[in-house]
Amino acid sequence: MTRASFTRISALGVVLSVAGCGGPDGDAPAVPAASGGGGSAAGGSGGGGATGGGGSATGGDASVSLPPAAACPAASTPCGPTVLDSGIPSPGTFQVRDGYLYWRNTAAAESGTNRDANSVLRVRLPDGAPEVVTTLDGGSLMSIAVDATHVYLADHQRGVARVPVGGGTPEYLTDAGAVVVTLDETHVYFSLAQSNGAVARVPKAGGAVQNLALATSPTHVAVDATHLYWVDRAGSPLALSRVPKAGGDAEILVSDVPERPERVIVIGDELFLPVDRPEGTTGARGAILRVPAAGGAVQEITSHAHPFGSMGVDADSFYVGTCPGVAGEAAVLRIPRAGGSGIEIARGGLCYVGVTVDATRVYFGEWGAPNYQSTGDGSVLSADKCGCP
Repeated sequence: MTRASFTRISALGVVLSVAGCGGPDGDAPAVPAASGGGGSAAGGSGGGGATGGGGSATGGDASVSLPPAAACPAASTPCGPTVLDSGIPSPGTFQVRDGYLYWRNTAAAESGTNRDANSVLRVRLPDGAPEVVTTLDGGSLMSIAVDATHVYLADHQRGVARVPVGGGTPEYLTDAGAVVVTLDETHVYFSLAQSNGAVARVPKAGGAVQNLALATSPTHVAVDATHLYWVDRAGSPLALSRVPKAGGDAEILVSDVPERPERVIVIGDELFLPVDRPEGTTGARGAILRVPAAGGAVQEITSHAHPFGSMGVDADSFYVGTCPGVAGEAAVLRIPRAGGSGIEIARGGLCYVGVTVDATRVYFGEWGAPNYQSTGDGSVLSADKCGCP
């Protein structure tokens, strides 16, 4: 297969104003209205921080249902997480598909072991040995999305690629650097890395690239049955926009998003944005914002003292990681989807990022340094969705 050239088909380009330092691949494609799900479905996505992971509320595939809710007791205590892998550089974009947990490691950091840098890995759940799916020879791996047959990669230098889930050599579908990828049944949607960026799509099997809308620095993308949604990191205040998936006029849904979103998750007719308020903010630094998918008022449904770096979701709860930067103080919280206070289900690190879930467990990363700083001492962790009895 040859790489596709970049051609524009949309009617309108939009330049957005966004601030923040959220993970570049921090967005989830849309999911159907919560329906229990099960099987291979996974809720949420990995990463967070300045170069953190992200991904999908359903493991990268908008056709997959949310995982079922956990039948948790009324009272529980946070658990120490289980280690699935360690000694790796800044793991992120965690996604569960068909019994495997997938993630990406960043390029090698300045400290630590840096095993399997710039690679996609997976483990057979619950406790298999890590397997390398692919390693980029050059380039810069920013995010991944997974469907039943392939892992799709955003390479910041070389474009969008795919590789079979069982491993292989990346096959590039585009030739322009990409930051974030997400999926529906037929296409890969992505944000372009150049300074005058765009949001675009390409068929999963390769073909013509369709430029859907211009955006100064788009880093968070999500899809539902009809639209592609994104935020942009350039400027302040933030804006949240959407464009029809097949091309058309883009529209700004919210022109003054007050925070720094780490990703966008679409559930039914609503958008949810976990945010990381800047250091020095008075009051809570973490929050979840809710916005109607057709546009409307921004509502804060929960807040926390520490910033939220990522978020997963099942049929009735959100799961978020916190990044206090204090040893032993990072936690994963379970929060009702309707909003309200969260319950700690895991605790013990410096900075927990990249949360995703399946029917019974939550999966996340530890970067080994405070404030989303990248090191080669990162870990892949898991914990029971209910915490410890």
